[in-house]
Amino acid sequence: MVNVAGIPLAEFDKDPEQGVLTVLAEENGGSKDAAKAELEKKAQDAGKTYEALLAEMEAKVRKDIITTSCYSPRDDWSIPETDANGHSNRTWTAFEVLKDGNVLPDYWGAGDRTVPNAESIEAMKQELVNGHGVSIAYKADLAVPGEELDSTYMNRDKCAQYTFDPVRIDHGVCIVGYDDNYPASNFYHTVYKTDKDGKVIYVNGQPVEDEDGTSKSTPPGNGAWIVKNSWGSETDMTTDDLGNPVGGGTYGIRNAEGKATGYFYLSYYDKTIENPETMSFSANLMGSTGAIGILQHDYTPATVGFYSKDSKQLTSSANVFEVPEDIEMRAVSTRTSEENQRVTFAIYRLHDGATRPDDGELLWRTSSNFEHAGFHRMDLDQYITVSAGQKVSVVSTVSKLDSDGTRIYSVAANQGITNHTADQLKKQGLSLPTYSTAVVNEGESFLYKESKWVDWSEFLTTIPVENELGGYKISGNSYTEQFAVDNFSIKLYAAPVEHTHGFAYSAKGDTITATCGGPG
Repeated sequence: MVNVAGIPLAEFDKDPEQGVLTVLAEENGGSKDAAKAELEKKAQDAGKTYEALLAEMEAKVRKDIITTSCYSPRDDWSIPETDANGHSNRTWTAFEVLKDGNVLPDYWGAGDRTVPNAESIEAMKQELVNGHGVSIAYKADLAVPGEELDSTYMNRDKCAQYTFDPVRIDHGVCIVGYDDNYPASNFYHTVYKTDKDGKVIYVNGQPVEDEDGTSKSTPPGNGAWIVKNSWGSETDMTTDDLGNPVGGGTYGIRNAEGKATGYFYLSYYDKTIENPETMSFSANLMGSTGAIGILQHDYTPATVGFYSKDSKQLTSSANVFEVPEDIEMRAVSTRTSEENQRVTFAIYRLHDGATRPDDGELLWRTSSNFEHAGFHRMDLDQYITVSAGQKVSVVSTVSKLDSDGTRIYSVAANQGITNHTADQLKKQGLSLPTYSTAVVNEGESFLYKESKWVDWSEFLTTIPVENELGGYKISGNSYTEQFAVDNFSIKLYAAPVEHTHGFAYSAKGDTITATCGGPG
């Protein structure tokens, strides 16, 4: 359901005037009556009727909020505890389940945007060789299908893009290949001057060349990524079972038959390439029911990075889950915040009344090294059955060796800014599209530090407040009033146990008690 200022879209359609006035009132911190009076005054000053200006504002609201691909800041986007059928929304079911989500090295490293980070390029190439497409963000030549084409950075004949300015990113695509020898000259093209709205300027019916832009349209070296866009292609065109067309489009490189393929070339030197990541999925966790449940407490994205703690002393994080039904535990996952970290997982079946996540029976433990930061899942070598109502914990210990050989332990949780901080930044001229709300309840996540466990919800109350963010002054009565810090990104994957044939689980589901440090 799309919402505008908390109003369902259907209600907005019934009374657009009230919807627009609600939005304006919220933006200006006043009432709808005051918003209407202000709009009437603006209409009079502009020599327009109130109805005409209202129609313009309605169109703007629909474009900026309803048709955008971003979440509206005018709704909290919270996830209800239960769905329409009364089932918990904290257990999700999927088919293909994420196995690894690798955050590759920063494409530009610590330098300027003149020469890309060689480490990042090599990591991207290796992931491609491994069979993983690389997702990136960049400045598209066409932000949304249907908009007027912008040829400032694209050689349309070659479908070869080189963005020579560090402009705003507005799109995401998937890199599927690379060509080190792709000629830099293929990116050269005539660039035309545009007005403030991005429209090409014409004089006497002819577009006006931007000679400086044309001179910059050739990158400083050869090499291009081969990129698959999501805007369809003629080669993708097909029909569904009812004969309706599916796919289609005229974007991208033309094949030998002259049909658009949906692919384009992107220079290694494109100054807007950001956030290279790879993701791999698997369906091997599916039970005989074809379902897999994911127990988790984290729902907030890391919109402003992570809250993290590093220590030379043993430090761990843990999540505790109450099992909703008889299950077979099949995998666990966590997220690492740095490259080349080692993760040790441990699963405990907790004793009744346990107050620590390790107060129970150790069921399984294993360790693995991960080259890249990001999301990582480890599958159990044998399934473990747990009965409904029991509590289990997943403990994650993440570490890496420092340059001097010292082992450094770290924990991290997703973090965003709160509406409180967003309002302060807005008053200082920085308007952000999102704010976050994190719900961290007692008994969900735990932090091990200084040789003892502490409830994460309690620890968050001890973090000192910050005085600034990115050079902007901020204030607050607590850190959690300033920043939304989520539970730890530790998840447990399980399939429901079937009792159809009179037994609780197969031989693979027998409970395992670990008696040594090795797997199982």
